[in-house]
This record gives sequence, C-alpha cells and structure tokens, in this order.
Amino acid sequence: GKSVVYADSIFVLKHIQALEFCQAQLFHTNSKNCFCALAIARSSITTAIRFFGSPSGVTALLDSRDNLFVYPEGEPPVAIARSVTDPHLDLAGQKILFIKQREVRMVWLADNPYQPFQKKWSEEEIIHLASPIFDVAWWHGDDAHIVILTPDGIFLTELDGRGGRSTVELFPEKADEILTLPEIPDAIFFRQGKTWHTITL
Repeated sequence: GKSVVYADSIFVLKHIQALEFCQAQLFHTNSKNCFCALAIARSSITTAIRFFGSPSGVTALLDSRDNLFVYPEGEPPVAIARSVTDPHLDLAGQKILFIKQREVRMVWLADNPYQPFQKKWSEEEIIHLASPIFDVAWWHGDDAHIVILTPDGIFLTELDGRGGRSTVELFPEKADEILTLPEIPDAIFFRQGKTWHTITL
C-alpha cells in the first residue's frame, strides 16, 4: 500500500505497514520491516486525504482542500484540478472524472488513440447542469458512459461528444446514492432510504 502526507508538497511513502507521528517526526515501518523516521512539522500535516485506485496501478488522491492529484505507478504526483468532489478512475486508469460545481469533467491520463482522439492530460467538460450534481460513477459496461445523480433523478450520458452527447433519464425520482461495480458491469445500483434498487442496461 501507499501512505501520503500532504503539506506544501506531497510525500509518497511506499509499502507502509504502520505509521505514527511523535515530536515533529513521522515514524513508519515498511514491508521489509525497516523502521524509519521523517522529520516534518505537525502543523503541516493534513490528515483528511481520500484515496482512489484503479486495477492498473494508478492512484488518485483528494486532499482536505479538494485539490485532486494523480499518482501514476512509478511517477511523481500530478496536480489535476482544484475545488473538485467525487473523483472516479476508470478500470484501465486512463481517465478520471470528477464534479466541479455543476459540471462533470474528465481528464485523460493517457493518449486516446481512437476517435475522438485525445492527448494525455486533456480536460473535457462532459455535462453542465442547472441543478446540483450529487454523485457520478462510471458505467462499467464500457467505461465510456457516466451515471449522474441529481435532485431530479438518475441520468446516463456518453463520453463521445461528436455531434452532441446523448443523455438519457434512467430513474425519474430522487435517490440518495448510486453505485456501480466492475464485477457486475451492466448494473447500476441506487439507494432510496434504506432500500437498494438495481437498473440493468
């Protein structure tokens, strides 16, 4: 696993088994049972960091200021966007989508060799809505469609914007949460209160 501490910079500590802060040092043990210490001011440490991973080994992190970074395997972290929520990597680790205000946006983490051709680090606005966007998720049937949760219901839109994106309504009522799983790629799960429901495409 990896542990990351964000201050004015990002420190990536690989293969961490345990860590503890004491007297301006971050003590940690790694997978080789080595005991190490990193000197750092406690006031610099932000603990509210969320991690997101893909099976391909790409890791994303969202810090306490809602700054989004991507950490490709074996490469330094890359700043992607500021003031975002709800990031999601696709299964191949080639795309990351997120919510920015009332937009769903996506960044290509690798060159897209297929139409519409995209360069690595290209950013796209997928959809802009008048209403708030509560949640987004990849539809894992092809990782080329996005599920969107709004106050008006659940919608599905496509990444390919040539000729305008097609957006369809999947569920016309309020829901509390959406979930998609790579293991069940054709299913979209959503929660109303304590009850979960399924949409199969």
